[in-house]
Amino acid sequence: MSKIILKTGLTPMAMPATINESVLSEPSCDTDHRSEQIPQNVSISSSTEHAFSASQTISTSSLKVDLRSWAINHNLKHSALSDLLKLLQKWYPSDNYPADARTLLKTPRSIQLTEVCGGSYYYFGLRNHIIRIISQGLVYYKGKVLQNHIGISNLITLKVGIDGVPVSKSSNIQLWPILASVDQARDANPFVVAIFCGNQKPQNVNEYLQPFVHELVNLEEQGLETNGLVYSIRVRCIVADAPARSFIKCTKNHNAYYGCERCNCKGEWHRRVIFRSTCEMYTEETFRSQKFEKHHEGDSPLLPLSMDMIFQIPLDYMHLCCLGIMKKLLLVWTSKTGYKLSATQQAIVSGRLVSFRKFTPNNFARKPRSLTEFKHFKATEFRQFMLYIGPVALRGILGSERYKHFLLYHTGMYILVSKAANDLDWVNYAGALLQEFVLGIETHYYKELLTYNMHSLKHIRDDVKVLGPVDDFSAFEFENYMTVLKRLMRSNRDHLKQVVKRILETDLVPSSRRLRTEKNIKVTSKVGDNCFLTVDSRLCLVQKYDEENQECSVLIFRTSKRAKYYPMHSSELGIYICKDLSHSAQLIKVSALSKKCYRVPFKEKWFCIPLCHVDV
Repeated sequence: MSKIILKTGLTPMAMPATINESVLSEPSCDTDHRSEQIPQNVSISSSTEHAFSASQTISTSSLKVDLRSWAINHNLKHSALSDLLKLLQKWYPSDNYPADARTLLKTPRSIQLTEVCGGSYYYFGLRNHIIRIISQGLVYYKGKVLQNHIGISNLITLKVGIDGVPVSKSSNIQLWPILASVDQARDANPFVVAIFCGNQKPQNVNEYLQPFVHELVNLEEQGLETNGLVYSIRVRCIVADAPARSFIKCTKNHNAYYGCERCNCKGEWHRRVIFRSTCEMYTEETFRSQKFEKHHEGDSPLLPLSMDMIFQIPLDYMHLCCLGIMKKLLLVWTSKTGYKLSATQQAIVSGRLVSFRKFTPNNFARKPRSLTEFKHFKATEFRQFMLYIGPVALRGILGSERYKHFLLYHTGMYILVSKAANDLDWVNYAGALLQEFVLGIETHYYKELLTYNMHSLKHIRDDVKVLGPVDDFSAFEFENYMTVLKRLMRSNRDHLKQVVKRILETDLVPSSRRLRTEKNIKVTSKVGDNCFLTVDSRLCLVQKYDEENQECSVLIFRTSKRAKYYPMHSSELGIYICKDLSHSAQLIKVSALSKKCYRVPFKEKWFCIPLCHVDV
């Protein structure tokens, strides 16, 4: 096999070196492009005498692997990759590059789909994915261990996500994937277990879940043997939104009279079903025995699994709190007659949000936007408002009592997202705040807001007691992967076959997957990312960072006070109003920095709040 000597620091796919100006200039109009050959002054040598810096010899087979990985990582269309391969054949005729992208990517020529539930279905399976993950090496899961998992040796736990996503806005076609991630994996990406495609959601939940449940029951009973060890496989939680949870559990819909998933409370009709009280709580035993039969629609196909049908199918705060309650509150403040803010007040809030953009840490993919665009907000933007910038944006705008009422919600959710949720006392306190918030809805607003979402907020602390902080059982990672799945489709026909082929191509390139690494504080002097809380509860701004000595030069805020109107001393959560930045810098060790903070202007001061939804 011939070998290519790289003469520059360019990547193997770049044009070879020593191209002069005449090669880079535009060709004359009478140039015959069909007979155009590789320029004479481009040299391809088999010796290392003229190699740039140190000689680098790369085999053609290695280049093909790199090319395959590059094409998959950038979701390159087959037509574009085929055109590139034809050029490589012309430039390097002796290297046997394939002419078709499908050959390079090892694309399956045919896919056998199963017709079930009113659509098409493909099952990838769990076993091979878990074996691949084990071969990469496992890490210790730092989250909460369930009571029914204690004492199980060689335990591997799964977080499963089930939801639907429309293929496009102009079609009824939708995908319903079953996604999963391994808690102990170095591979941080979810993988697809099965996927359904049809004009509506699967019409038969038993047919939809049967292959998944059958394999999982087998893995639970027999374990998974690989490399001389037998691993115990269990489900830690199944994450879904309210309609999907009622679908897989075979219970009443969330908007039904007995739609609550945690208690036997019967709703009331006030132009919609609302829940104004809390009744006897459901348990694992009462669910399986269907003691409260009005809550059930049938037997769930998940019953054979070794899992708690109540708490291991938890309330997802992404849909419940971010896309649900936070979005609803913003809708009330901007459009509900009798409760909406004036045009001037909305303009002030919008101005504040826009002014926060340059102070937004790089941990946020989206920067704050004006209220005029809130109907287009994504879940992460509602989370950012709920946890971080809402208290400043609304200060002096909402009436005093309504502002304090919002802070109950903000504080309660901040605690349940943060590591404080690992402490039972903090969880109970957050639950009490959220209970008070729900009870105050009818006083500060109107009873029609007491729908399923608002009622379920009173129950979410119970899930936290079992599973830990709400981000440990949220749908955010699966929602992000839904976008990846949609991008795998290139045409408006054979949607499922396209997705399946792209996934099978990707599975051949492990290097394209994002691996978990140890979370360390990333120190920088960039505005928006340079505010930190120290271990002795001082707030500072990093001016310079010495990576070699792990030291940084910081300016300390000389005045730090607790934020007003919080239901507790905000300083207990590391939340401060700061001013009076010191003029002289201090040199401190990076180990003295405790948490990265979101710092936004507040009058002539600064509102600083530690990031709680990420480890930084």
